[in-house]
This record gives sequence, C-alpha cells and structure tokens, in this order.
Amino acid sequence: MRATPSKTRSNRRGGKPDDGATRTNRILDSRRLLYFYYVAKTGRFVGAEAALGVAQSAMSRQIQQLEAELGVQLLERNGRGVTLTEFGEILYRDAEDILHRMASTLTELQDASHRLTESVSIAAPPTFTNVYMAEIILRLQALRPTLRVRAVEASSGSVMNQLVGGEVDCAVVSLANPPGRIVQRPLLTEPVCVICAPSHPVARQKNVPRAQLRELDLVLPAALNGSRALLRDYFAAEDIPLRSQIEADSLALSRKLVMRKPLCTILPTSSCEEQIAAGELVAVPLDPPLSRTLYIASLRDHPPVDAVRDLVDVTVQVAQRTPRMKKPAPRRSRV
Repeated sequence: MRATPSKTRSNRRGGKPDDGATRTNRILDSRRLLYFYYVAKTGRFVGAEAALGVAQSAMSRQIQQLEAELGVQLLERNGRGVTLTEFGEILYRDAEDILHRMASTLTELQDASHRLTESVSIAAPPTFTNVYMAEIILRLQALRPTLRVRAVEASSGSVMNQLVGGEVDCAVVSLANPPGRIVQRPLLTEPVCVICAPSHPVARQKNVPRAQLRELDLVLPAALNGSRALLRDYFAAEDIPLRSQIEADSLALSRKLVMRKPLCTILPTSSCEEQIAAGELVAVPLDPPLSRTLYIASLRDHPPVDAVRDLVDVTVQVAQRTPRMKKPAPRRSRV
C-alpha cells in the first residue's frame, strides 16, 4: 500500500513553515535532489549520466538513499527508463525551483564576496600622506563603502619602485619624465627650500644662492627615482656635484639629523610644516627658486579597474580642490 502525501503540503507555498521545518530530518540533500531531477527530466539514467557526467550506478544509489530518507518511492524503473510516482511528481514539481534558488544564492554570495574583497592600493611619500591621504580615503569609502583601501607611506624613490613592481595600483610620484610604461596626471606643485636648524648660519639668510650649495653639508635622499632626481637636475645647471655627507630616504631621520647637527637638507616646505611652526626648523628659499610637482601615476600595461579609476579621480580632486591649512611663514632665528 502506497503512502499518501503529508497534509503539511498545504503550507508549502505562501504559508509559514511548521515548527519542525528546520530539523535536519526535513532537509533534502542537494546532490541527491540534483540527480533525481535530471533522471526525472530525461526519463532515463543514461540521459542524466550524459548531462552530469556521473555514472548511472552512483546516481541510482543516491536516489535510492533519497527515497529511503523520504520514506516514499519516487521513481518506477522499467525497461524503457523511469517514470515518476505520485510522490516523484510532487518532488519534481519543486526540484527545479529549489535548485535554481540554490544556484542564485551561491551566485549572490560570490558577488557579495567579490565586492567585499575588492581592494585598491596607493603609495605616497610622507609629505603627501600627512596632508591629503586621510581625506582621500574618507571620500573614496563614501563613494565605495565596501572597498578595502591600502595606503603605503614610503620615501619618494621607494614609492616609484612599488608601483613599477606591481605592489600598488597607483602612486604619488615626483618624476617629471617617467618611463613609457607609466601614465600619470599632475596633482600639485609646491616650493622646495633649504631646511636647517635656527642656529645654522643659513637660517639668517634671505635665500640660498645655488652656488652656495657647494659649501653646505647636506642630508639628501638616496633613491634616484624621487626627490634626488629633481635635485640632480637643479645642481647640474651650475655644474655643482650632487654630493651629501649623509644619504637618507627617511623624512623623519632627515629632520632629526638637521635639528641635532650643523647640517642642511633640501625638502618641500610641506614636509616640515609642524617643525617650522614650532621653531625647530627654518625654511630658506633657493635662488633661483625650486619647486616640485607631484603626479598620480599608474602602469600603462595594467588598465585600471573602476575602483582604481575612482581612487585616481578622488586623489586629484583632494589635491587640487581641497584648501590646505594656511602655512606658517618660515621662521628665521633672531641673531
């Protein structure tokens, strides 16, 4: 005698599931349901085997286990294939919808995972990071709330190396004539001055003539890809050798050395704003004046995705449109 469908079927659409709907003994095995669906759809195990690439014997065992779990017979086997029983008709009616919903859920989860793990990275020198990077990140996350942002602070030379090495998506650089594989957009131009302690004789000067650089003990950056390349061209205009007593790619180290020893360095004034305001350092303009232009750069052979384009656009907007804090006037020692 064949069993009859449960009366709980009346709640199967639109109604609330009964209290036992989430018990493990009322959950279908998705693999067995998939095998059943394809056998029922094609009416033959051989048809399901061709569609799924699974041996008939394996599918038969799984469907038998499904029938055992449900306590009903789903298929009637005959020489021509299989036919659905009354219970099989009920399950087949919903199987396609169940499997489709499962596939849609997996796709949605994968899409959500992709959105949440989408990330961009930018490298910039400390002079830029300290002033602009917080605003760039805040604006970018307002535009893309799920985006993961990695900001790397490094010396000017290291920033370019990270970009060329593919470690970051874009970088703030100061190289006016980049290699052909670099694409860049201008961000801002800022003055570069001689930086020294208030006790240094240079601090009493109105400016520092370029020829005087021959006589100064300097702390200069080491990497050729950054500020050193700018200084090399400036020195070369009067055949001044680009020599320094100390080479340091650390901005903090350069400032500390200049504050504690009779040394000078040559930096954008923005890199020492706090120390100048506190009277710990003095910025003396060069004659002729020297300035540095910063660019946002990316690799030509790595076309940026939308998130990277947004990062570049936001960086340009912040650097060019956000008013900076008013700079304090360079302090001179009173001697």
